[in-house]
Amino acid sequence: MTTIVAALIGAFIGSVGATLAEAAIASRADVEKRRQAVATRYLFQLQDAVESLWYRLDNAAHHAAAEVTTDAYLRTSSLYALGRVLCLERVLVLEGVYAELASLDKDLAEYLQREGLLDRAFARIRFMRYDRVALAETLLQREEGSFRPSTYLEFRAHLEELDEKGQRWRTPAEQAVADLLAAPGSMQALLDATEGLARRISAFTGFACSIRHGETARGGAAGTATNMA
Repeated sequence: MTTIVAALIGAFIGSVGATLAEAAIASRADVEKRRQAVATRYLFQLQDAVESLWYRLDNAAHHAAAEVTTDAYLRTSSLYALGRVLCLERVLVLEGVYAELASLDKDLAEYLQREGLLDRAFARIRFMRYDRVALAETLLQREEGSFRPSTYLEFRAHLEELDEKGQRWRTPAEQAVADLLAAPGSMQALLDATEGLARRISAFTGFACSIRHGETARGGAAGTATNMA
């Protein structure tokens, strides 16, 4: 009788243990699935945009970009690179991603939301918060119930189509970019901030950060700015 009871107890404990183990495995799988969804839908894009902005600024600050491009090209491409980062950050707010991200990586959610993360860099060039919001929302495209940033060609076309009222948001954004390109000290602060942001996002996505000091383009060789992205 004792043997039978012991066997039943052992079977029960084994069953409970197996159930708990299965639940733990399922929970981990669910977390990983949610993590991948956030990374794929949002953070891969943000990481790419931040790294692209870093290279755009680094080319201008350290590789004589102004000598091998026109002023108009440098201003417009820099405006797009900056706007794309701000747009993707805006998407995180508009689509309520921070709540989901906080449940997956609270430190990263707080890091992305931390007041002053990039503001200290922008403060030197007087690019005010709602001027940045205006630039971000200029790039927003609504597609199949969600948001995405404009492509570069869409952005160029939009700039050409702006009427006089629509041009009002453009003046502070273009002035901020001009101030950045003319002030290496201010640009360095933004370079440092964007590099830190890219590496922090990379730790979440698992996608290697492409930033390499001394290179003129992602995966390019060090030296002149002739190979700029």
